[in-house]
Amino acid sequence: MPDYVNQFYHLDKERQAREVSRQKLTSDGITDDCLTSIYQSLYHDKYVLRNPKWWTVQPHQELVGLDLSGKQHQLRLRHGVTEHEKVLEADVVILCTGFKRVLAPCFKTLPISCNWMSFLGHYLTLSSCALEAAL
Repeated sequence: MPDYVNQFYHLDKERQAREVSRQKLTSDGITDDCLTSIYQSLYHDKYVLRNPKWWTVQPHQELVGLDLSGKQHQLRLRHGVTEHEKVLEADVVILCTGFKRVLAPCFKTLPISCNWMSFLGHYLTLSSCALEAAL
């Protein structure tokens, strides 16, 4: 992700060191095969099929707000390094929580049960590797 590399390069040395320490084990819980499959699927969709951009990858983001009242989900994200917040609209949300399967506090109000995916009306996964099946 060139954007992430560029952003990381411009951080002060203290933040760079903190991020390197935090990200040492970011690959735990996901295999190289799974990551390769995800990357190849997204690359093929964007560069080979030249599909209009209908997906986005938002690395190092924390979901801090969620509004499900309209047709599209309003997501409020906070960047893990810069703490900059932004709002995105999405039809489908796939959470890649990494090694720990933790839901953002804004999900605490949802009726979590076996049927919560149908409650949202979309497939919502808590596992990075499950993203492979969604593509």
